[in-house]
Amino acid sequence: MRSFRRLAERLGVRVVPLAGLVAAAAGIVALEHKRAANFVASGVTAAPATHHGSEIAGTVQHVRVGVGTQVTAGQVLAELHSLALDAERSELDAEIKRTVRAGMLAELQTSQSGREAALAARSRLSQAERDREKAVADRALQASLAEDAKGYLARVEEMAKSGVIEQRAVWTQEQLAQRQASLELQAGALLEAEIARTDALRKEVRGSVSNQSVVAATARLYETELDLLNRRRESLDRQIEQLTIKARVPGVVTALITEGTTIRPGDSIATIVPTRAAEVIAYAPPDLPPPTLTANVHYSVVLGDGRHCDGVGSPISTGLVEPKPGQLVSFTSFAGFGFPIHVSLPESCRLPVGQVVEFRAQL
Repeated sequence: MRSFRRLAERLGVRVVPLAGLVAAAAGIVALEHKRAANFVASGVTAAPATHHGSEIAGTVQHVRVGVGTQVTAGQVLAELHSLALDAERSELDAEIKRTVRAGMLAELQTSQSGREAALAARSRLSQAERDREKAVADRALQASLAEDAKGYLARVEEMAKSGVIEQRAVWTQEQLAQRQASLELQAGALLEAEIARTDALRKEVRGSVSNQSVVAATARLYETELDLLNRRRESLDRQIEQLTIKARVPGVVTALITEGTTIRPGDSIATIVPTRAAEVIAYAPPDLPPPTLTANVHYSVVLGDGRHCDGVGSPISTGLVEPKPGQLVSFTSFAGFGFPIHVSLPESCRLPVGQVVEFRAQL
């Protein structure tokens, strides 16, 4: 050993005691273990976007905001126009006026007395029986259409689950099925009113009831018709109100349709992203298996200026490689893919969306 030390001194080599070598090796192992016990990756802050679509087909008439505009909940984003709804509203208004005039005329006719009233009653009975037959046929037709709409809705839902068609087709069919069910109920109410009027007219012709009973039955019929027409108009007004697209959540507009665009039910009009991030998406290297992150993991989100947010959460990884967002990809780096790992931010951590951060977790 002494000879070895003399030789080392001549050569200028420092001899490290064996204990020192062992300690150094142990330190290296500990350091590597510490590195392996922690996960560090770059990531971005994110929040779920809210897409604002239209339930009604139409044309974009006015756009009230722009991309990058910060909006509040309830703020008007765009206004649509539908020629079909305008025409239907005009037709309904005209039908309501005709029904009011017909009701007034019927009341005058049923208020007649003597032989003239008896002849008029027979004429009204003949017309009422025809109206009743029409109401029966209309009730049966609406019931059949409602049943068909329900069956088709069930098939559309199955196709949407299997990915054959888009989800917005289910949305449209649900609206149609609900409207058809409403028409069935309206047809049933009108049929009941027609039956009551016909029965009253038959009794009047036989002389078993007074003319006033017929007047009351006739009034109830037209009141029923007017009530159904007004309910249809209220439903139509609600549809027209839906042509004004309002923000459901506060945030920043990131996508917006242009004026003059023709849209279908379910088409997106605007996309809003919250100003406050709800999560961090960190990306693990794609050439290694994603780390196993258990529940209640202690983590830290570090910003470029050194500030950080600490929390405890349950990171989620799908185990599928995805492209990284543009903020994390540079021209000098080919690592454009990674395993995304999602972790929710604590309420105290208020960061903007799209912020580049470093995510550190204790495994």
